[in-house]
Amino acid sequence: MPTTDEFNLLRMLGLLTLALVFGPRVIPPLQPYANRIGVAALVLYVVFGLGFLAWRMFMA
Repeated sequence: MPTTDEFNLLRMLGLLTLALVFGPRVIPPLQPYANRIGVAALVLYVVFGLGFLAWRMFMA
């Protein structure tokens, strides 16, 4: 079970990912790059999530 600090970090990461996925679609100068930014944010989210799971599994 994650600690309170880890849970807050995961929640912050999720909110940041949502902001990066949906935010550029509403900001006009970023609209041409919205798909690239969204894909990059989701890839980083998955990589960080898998890294966090591996860290929890081996450090626990």
